[in-house]
Amino acid sequence: PGVPSRAVQLLINQIEDYADGAVVSFEQTRLDLTGVPSFHRAAYQALLACEWGQTTTYGALAKTLGDAALSRAVGQAMGANPIPLVIPCHLVRSDGWRDGVTSSAALQQGYLSSNAKATVRVRTKDDAHGILTLKGVAEGLSRSEFEYAIPIEEARELLEMARPHVIQKRRFLVPHAGFVWEVDVFEGAHSGLVMAEVELEAPDQPVPLPDWVGAEVSHDDRYANASLSRTPGVPACEEDVLAPSDLS
Repeated sequence: PGVPSRAVQLLINQIEDYADGAVVSFEQTRLDLTGVPSFHRAAYQALLACEWGQTTTYGALAKTLGDAALSRAVGQAMGANPIPLVIPCHLVRSDGWRDGVTSSAALQQGYLSSNAKATVRVRTKDDAHGILTLKGVAEGLSRSEFEYAIPIEEARELLEMARPHVIQKRRFLVPHAGFVWEVDVFEGAHSGLVMAEVELEAPDQPVPLPDWVGAEVSHDDRYANASLSRTPGVPACEEDVLAPSDLS
């Protein structure tokens, strides 16, 4: 409350100009990043070196910081960016992953139960295979998971029981740097959404991010498939492809 200081009023004016489509520089804005980890601050400083309209990748920023293997850590820093307008996140919107596709499958999956203790999911693959999956409570990026093959006829019947909480997507397998990424291109009510994930042996396992991967949404419940099954449309996000997590 009260009258904003001169510096705050200047920032307000710049944000209004930005919203009107003007080219705005926030270089003179003083930032208080108290409490922000030192690595995150270094990543933001590297990002601020990008010119207006310039794009970059997590991998490129990691190299700027001295170690290309830090691309995942850079991604996590960008996901925690406390001032995304002043410290913009320029990410590549790219179909580059398509060049590395080795196979794909059409998936339909419905949610029979989704609560604080467990999620029960039924899935069909190419309308030829049925899978029943039970997932426990998430602990960070990991959670218990039990998966069972079931007859396709039973899977179809369970999908009908799950409606309207059913999503459709095509999953593409894309090897990269010793890992196999699963890129999901959503259809139907979530057409336009593309997400990528990779299975890790441990939550802190380092993984080199492909250039086409964008912001990490592991902890954003809006992008969990169970949440998507309850909410049509695409959650607001500037990136086309989203980063690794246990979202399936």
